[in-house]
Amino acid sequence: ETLALAPGDRVADIGSGSGWFTRPLARAVAPGGRVFAVDVDPEMNAYLERKLVEEGIRNVAVVLATETDPGLPPGGVDLVFTSNTYHHLPEPARYFEGLKKSLSPRGRVAIVEHEPAKAGRSPRVFHHSTTRDEIVAALQDAGYRLAAEHDFLEKQSFLVFEPLRPGGA
Repeated sequence: ETLALAPGDRVADIGSGSGWFTRPLARAVAPGGRVFAVDVDPEMNAYLERKLVEEGIRNVAVVLATETDPGLPPGGVDLVFTSNTYHHLPEPARYFEGLKKSLSPRGRVAIVEHEPAKAGRSPRVFHHSTTRDEIVAALQDAGYRLAAEHDFLEKQSFLVFEPLRPGGA
Protein backbone atom coordinates (compact mmCIF):
# COMPACT_ATOMS: atom_id res chain seq x y z
CA GLU A 1 0.00 0.00 0.00
CA THR A 2 2.75 2.43 0.93
CA LEU A 3 4.32 2.08 -2.51
CA ALA A 4 0.99 3.01 -4.15
CA LEU A 5 1.42 0.53 -7.00
CA ALA A 6 -1.24 0.28 -9.66
CA PRO A 7 -2.14 -2.20 -12.40
CA GLY A 8 0.19 -1.67 -15.33
CA ASP A 9 3.15 -0.44 -13.28
CA ARG A 10 6.61 -1.83 -13.99
CA VAL A 11 8.65 -2.69 -10.92
CA ALA A 12 12.20 -3.95 -10.44
CA ASP A 13 12.84 -6.03 -7.32
CA ILE A 14 16.60 -5.67 -6.89
CA GLY A 15 18.04 -8.57 -4.88
CA SER A 16 14.87 -10.58 -5.43
CA GLY A 17 16.33 -13.81 -4.04
CA SER A 18 13.55 -16.34 -3.45
CA GLY A 19 10.86 -13.85 -4.47
CA TRP A 20 9.58 -12.90 -1.01
CA PHE A 21 8.60 -9.46 -2.40
CA THR A 22 8.50 -10.37 -6.10
CA ARG A 23 5.28 -12.33 -5.85
CA PRO A 24 3.22 -9.70 -3.97
CA LEU A 25 4.65 -7.00 -6.24
CA ALA A 26 3.53 -9.04 -9.28
CA ARG A 27 0.01 -9.29 -7.88
CA ALA A 28 -0.06 -5.55 -7.10
CA VAL A 29 0.75 -4.52 -10.69
CA ALA A 30 -1.55 -7.04 -12.39
CA PRO A 31 -3.15 -6.91 -14.81
CA GLY A 32 -0.86 -5.41 -17.37
CA GLY A 33 2.08 -4.72 -15.09
CA ARG A 34 5.49 -6.33 -15.04
CA VAL A 35 8.04 -7.15 -12.35
CA PHE A 36 11.72 -7.61 -13.08
CA ALA A 37 13.13 -9.98 -10.44
CA VAL A 38 16.80 -9.02 -10.40
CA ASP A 39 19.48 -11.07 -8.66
CA VAL A 40 23.15 -11.96 -9.14
CA ASP A 41 22.67 -15.57 -8.02
CA PRO A 42 21.80 -17.95 -10.88
CA GLU A 43 20.61 -20.64 -8.45
CA MET A 44 18.19 -18.26 -6.71
CA ASN A 45 16.94 -17.09 -10.10
CA ALA A 46 16.30 -20.70 -11.16
CA TYR A 47 14.49 -21.37 -7.87
CA LEU A 48 12.32 -18.28 -8.33
CA GLU A 49 11.50 -19.23 -11.92
CA ARG A 50 10.27 -22.63 -10.70
CA LYS A 51 8.15 -21.03 -7.95
CA LEU A 52 6.60 -18.59 -10.41
CA VAL A 53 5.61 -21.45 -12.74
CA GLU A 54 4.19 -23.45 -9.81
CA GLU A 55 2.14 -20.46 -8.66
CA GLY A 56 1.02 -19.47 -12.16
CA ILE A 57 2.55 -15.99 -11.97
CA ARG A 58 3.28 -14.87 -15.52
CA ASN A 59 4.09 -11.17 -15.23
CA VAL A 60 7.62 -11.57 -13.85
CA ALA A 61 10.85 -11.52 -15.84
CA VAL A 62 13.75 -13.03 -13.91
CA VAL A 63 16.96 -11.11 -14.64
CA LEU A 64 20.51 -12.29 -13.95
CA ALA A 65 22.37 -9.14 -12.94
CA THR A 66 25.95 -8.27 -12.08
CA GLU A 67 27.11 -6.35 -9.00
CA THR A 68 27.34 -3.21 -11.12
CA ASP A 69 24.48 -3.58 -13.61
CA PRO A 70 20.91 -4.69 -12.88
CA GLY A 71 20.27 -5.47 -16.56
CA LEU A 72 17.04 -3.50 -16.76
CA PRO A 73 15.52 -2.03 -19.94
CA PRO A 74 16.09 1.69 -20.57
CA GLY A 75 13.19 3.81 -19.32
CA GLY A 76 11.21 0.69 -18.48
CA VAL A 77 10.80 0.87 -14.70
CA ASP A 78 8.34 2.91 -12.63
CA LEU A 79 9.63 1.69 -9.27
CA VAL A 80 12.90 0.14 -8.18
CA PHE A 81 12.41 -1.71 -4.90
CA THR A 82 15.13 -3.25 -2.80
CA SER A 83 14.93 -4.78 0.65
CA ASN A 84 18.00 -5.64 2.73
CA THR A 85 20.17 -5.66 -0.37
CA TYR A 86 21.71 -2.19 -0.33
CA HIS A 87 24.61 -3.27 1.91
CA HIS A 88 25.72 -5.79 -0.75
CA LEU A 89 26.35 -3.10 -3.39
CA PRO A 90 30.08 -2.40 -3.70
CA GLU A 91 29.56 1.18 -4.95
CA PRO A 92 25.99 2.24 -4.17
CA ALA A 93 26.21 5.81 -5.50
CA ARG A 94 27.57 4.59 -8.83
CA TYR A 95 25.02 1.76 -8.98
CA PHE A 96 22.04 4.07 -8.46
CA GLU A 97 23.45 6.70 -10.78
CA GLY A 98 23.57 4.09 -13.55
CA LEU A 99 20.11 2.86 -12.63
CA LYS A 100 18.56 6.24 -13.54
CA LYS A 101 18.63 5.29 -17.23
CA SER A 102 16.20 2.47 -16.46
CA LEU A 103 13.64 4.70 -14.75
CA SER A 104 10.54 5.96 -16.50
CA PRO A 105 9.79 9.70 -16.30
CA ARG A 106 7.82 9.03 -13.11
CA GLY A 107 10.31 6.50 -11.77
CA ARG A 108 11.15 6.15 -8.07
CA VAL A 109 13.52 4.12 -5.92
CA ALA A 110 12.37 2.54 -2.64
CA ILE A 111 15.05 1.22 -0.28
CA VAL A 112 14.30 -0.85 2.81
CA GLU A 113 17.44 -1.60 4.78
CA HIS A 114 18.32 -2.76 8.27
CA GLU A 115 19.14 0.27 10.43
CA PRO A 116 22.24 -0.65 12.50
CA ALA A 117 21.00 0.98 15.72
CA LYS A 118 17.70 -0.96 15.56
CA ALA A 119 18.50 -4.13 13.65
CA GLY A 120 19.94 -6.26 16.41
CA ARG A 121 23.26 -7.99 16.71
CA SER A 122 23.31 -10.27 13.66
CA PRO A 123 22.87 -7.63 10.92
CA ARG A 124 25.50 -5.43 12.61
CA VAL A 125 28.05 -8.22 13.11
CA PHE A 126 27.72 -9.44 9.52
CA HIS A 127 27.61 -5.89 8.09
CA HIS A 128 24.10 -6.47 6.73
CA SER A 129 22.90 -3.00 7.61
CA THR A 130 23.42 0.59 6.51
CA THR A 131 22.45 3.77 8.29
CA ARG A 132 19.68 5.92 6.90
CA ASP A 133 22.12 8.84 6.60
CA GLU A 134 24.62 6.78 4.57
CA ILE A 135 21.87 5.78 2.13
CA VAL A 136 20.59 9.34 1.79
CA ALA A 137 24.11 10.67 1.19
CA ALA A 138 24.89 8.05 -1.47
CA LEU A 139 21.61 8.61 -3.31
CA GLN A 140 22.09 12.38 -3.21
CA ASP A 141 25.57 11.86 -4.67
CA ALA A 142 23.93 9.76 -7.40
CA GLY A 143 21.50 12.56 -8.29
CA TYR A 144 18.38 11.71 -6.30
CA ARG A 145 16.32 13.51 -3.69
CA LEU A 146 14.59 11.95 -0.71
CA ALA A 147 10.88 12.06 -1.59
CA ALA A 148 9.42 10.10 1.34
CA GLU A 149 10.48 8.38 4.54
CA HIS A 150 8.37 5.86 6.42
CA ASP A 151 8.96 4.94 10.05
CA PHE A 152 6.60 2.02 10.64
CA LEU A 153 9.24 -0.72 10.25
CA GLU A 154 10.69 -1.75 13.60
CA LYS A 155 14.26 -2.57 12.51
CA GLN A 156 14.63 -1.02 9.08
CA SER A 157 14.62 2.32 7.36
CA PHE A 158 12.20 2.76 4.44
CA LEU A 159 13.26 5.53 2.09
CA VAL A 160 11.83 6.57 -1.27
CA PHE A 161 13.86 8.62 -3.72
CA GLU A 162 13.21 10.41 -7.00
CA PRO A 163 15.89 11.35 -9.50
CA LEU A 164 16.57 15.04 -9.75
CA ARG A 165 14.81 16.36 -12.80
CA PRO A 166 16.20 19.12 -15.04
CA GLY A 167 15.94 22.34 -13.08
CA GLY A 168 16.66 20.54 -9.78
CA ALA A 169 13.09 19.56 -8.92
